[in-house]
Amino acid sequence: MKLSKREKYLLLILFFTILIAMYYKLVINGQLEKINNLEQTAKIYRAKVKSVKEELESEANQDIEYKILNEKIVNLSSMLLPEMFQEKIIISIDEMIKKSNINGNILSFNGPNIDIISREVENKENDEYLMKKLVEDYYNLNEKVNKDTENKNESTKTDDKANESKIEKMSLDIFYTGRYENLIKFIDLIQNYDKKLLIKNLNIIRNSNNEISGNIKIDFFAVPLLNLVYDDFTVWNFEENYGKQNPFYSSKVDTRIEKTNESNKVSYDFAMNVKPYNSDLPTVTLGKTNDFQRKTYVYADNPSVEDVEIYFSETKGKFFYKYKTGRDKYPRDFNKWVEFNPLSNSINIIIYTHKRNSENDMSGVNIKLYNETNKRVFIKIVGDDRYRPRVNVVGESGLVDIVRD
Repeated sequence: MKLSKREKYLLLILFFTILIAMYYKLVINGQLEKINNLEQTAKIYRAKVKSVKEELESEANQDIEYKILNEKIVNLSSMLLPEMFQEKIIISIDEMIKKSNINGNILSFNGPNIDIISREVENKENDEYLMKKLVEDYYNLNEKVNKDTENKNESTKTDDKANESKIEKMSLDIFYTGRYENLIKFIDLIQNYDKKLLIKNLNIIRNSNNEISGNIKIDFFAVPLLNLVYDDFTVWNFEENYGKQNPFYSSKVDTRIEKTNESNKVSYDFAMNVKPYNSDLPTVTLGKTNDFQRKTYVYADNPSVEDVEIYFSETKGKFFYKYKTGRDKYPRDFNKWVEFNPLSNSINIIIYTHKRNSENDMSGVNIKLYNETNKRVFIKIVGDDRYRPRVNVVGESGLVDIVRD
């Protein structure tokens, strides 16, 4: 049977169609399924990678928050005694008595005891109205009211416990005699002590010759230090001489040299800490001095070099500042300025840092300081590495002096 050309063409077309269909089904379809499976696998891995990145970012954020929290705890705990070291307390109080030229005798120590400090919370109670009480009685709602009252009382007890904190406390009673000016000096020394002391009670009696006498009660508080904190309060140098060679000889201490030394001390307006990345504290901490609430502080935690910008300006005799790191800025609205009063004839900044602990220790700061005032900015860098400085001041403008100690 002969086939026409047209039928031959149709058979060829059918053959190629069948061949293509078989190729698609046997080869291409399998490849497409593999591609689809690979795409689904890729989506799963992309989701896992995204999840891992989010976890790493979250861990990094938690790490810096942990370090900042450590820094705040260190700051607050440094205001209190690390422990009740009675011998060191006696030495410190004795130095204050001598500096103030007051005659003081330590009568007794009370404690140490564990004291409970509670934060007072305003007690707001809802007033009961007679009509409301009558309606509740009418609808027999006393049970519900009683249950609500019990729940409220339990909640109040829980809140009271939450507002209570325990702290180690010791009290010291001192009998003193002297002039009024000496007593004021003694109180100033207590208030300006580097640890927080509380004058709990003060009794003043006027004697003859314009002198006064009485009792003063001082409370000491102690909080255990974190392992990462060093406090020289507990360090006792036994090689030094303490007390008097003759315990029955009394003499007054000349404080003129100490006053001269105090007048020569530099008052710093701002302070910065620069630490290694493996520290439990942020690598960069910057803020105003004596800001115990840390409202003016900015932080950064960078394994490499952190850029820090500090700005000072002057308008009509008033001085302003602002600064920022890669993480924080103060004030938050960086278009604004914060007014401050320099503590001396210059704007003083002190920077505490550490030597490099290894070749891999790369953390540090590049400080860009812009001084648009007529005052000189004095920067003192303490403890930096001699060969690989951790602190560098770059891009400075205006009057700036840098001293490395």
